[in-house]
Amino acid sequence: MPQWLAFVLAVFAGVALIAGAVKEHRQRSSSGPIGVVPTLPLAFGAAMLAGLALAVLRVARSPMVAWWHSPLAFALVLAVGVWLIVGVGNRAERKRKQ
Repeated sequence: MPQWLAFVLAVFAGVALIAGAVKEHRQRSSSGPIGVVPTLPLAFGAAMLAGLALAVLRVARSPMVAWWHSPLAFALVLAVGVWLIVGVGNRAERKRKQ
């Protein structure tokens, strides 16, 4: 199995985190009637993609990937994604109120 697929999945995970943070910032910093879109599912999707990327490397028999790397990557990316999106949203709200 090609290892480039894992790289593509990791890039998509990063794009999902950035998209969630940008969307949350735009939602919280604008005033007036706006449609509120949930952004935390993007953090979950990024975590799924990161876990899947390491699972693909494990299936490709990469010597540096153990079986526990995939769930660890899922948990870490989910925690960082939620922290990033909530932090960006709180910061945008504080700037708007000033």
